[in-house]
Amino acid sequence: MGYIRHHAIIITGTRWPKGFVVDALNTEIDDAHRAALEAGCEQVTPIVGPAVNYTFSFLVAPDGSKEFWDTSDEGDEARAKFIAWLRANNHFDWAEVVLGCEDDEAFVAQHAWDTEHAED
Repeated sequence: MGYIRHHAIIITGTRWPKGFVVDALNTEIDDAHRAALEAGCEQVTPIVGPAVNYTFSFLVAPDGSKEFWDTSDEGDEARAKFIAWLRANNHFDWAEVVLGCEDDEAFVAQHAWDTEHAED
């Protein structure tokens, strides 16, 4: 059967202007965006920003599938692969949030500073 539980990842990073800092850092948010797509995350928004300070963001949106369905399992695997990449490239602010649950709860499942899930 299954129930709805939406998982999303919010990622914030920088895109420095050319010549501002070491050129290798100029595309870090672009690298994260590319990594999300390469991990198999299918619902990835375009990069938006900045409002100020070269800070850009994007969202890995929920897959929309019910828990325990194949599509949900595939989304879980893609998000886990992307989160492993984020942890290995730890210069991003990010959080995985869970919302829209049929059991009326919403919470942060894990985030960049979460050491409890760092080995998952």
